[in-house]
Amino acid sequence: MKCKEIMTKSIKTCNYNCSAKEAAQIMKKFDTGAVPVVDAMNKPLGVITDRDITINAVANGNHSETIKVLNLMTKHIISVHENDPIDVAAKKMKEYKVRRILVVDDEDRLKGIIALADFALHDKDKQETFEILEQVSSR
Repeated sequence: MKCKEIMTKSIKTCNYNCSAKEAAQIMKKFDTGAVPVVDAMNKPLGVITDRDITINAVANGNHSETIKVLNLMTKHIISVHENDPIDVAAKKMKEYKVRRILVVDDEDRLKGIIALADFALHDKDKQETFEILEQVSSR
């Protein structure tokens, strides 16, 4: 099975100039904990999470309307190609201890995202899902 077969395709994004408040509003409206940050060509620059906003903005006393996503987002991008086997995504999620991984095309444009939940929905015996969760959760 390929990454494009299990990825979530209808994802919401924001650009790096977006405020933390705007990113949080996207998360609330679409019930997601992470929003990919993309450039004008839809190429990923990073990911902003609800945790990034809470820990790096709110807890530090920054005003969510003025602080930009660029200053809060995780800039180290972990991605897979849409035609990669899902084993590649599982391996990277375990290696980098991430619960979500971006999926890109041949031009590095964002095509989707694979979350741990996507594995759970497609993993018949749940073994791969368990292994990913175990690695992600270990310190």
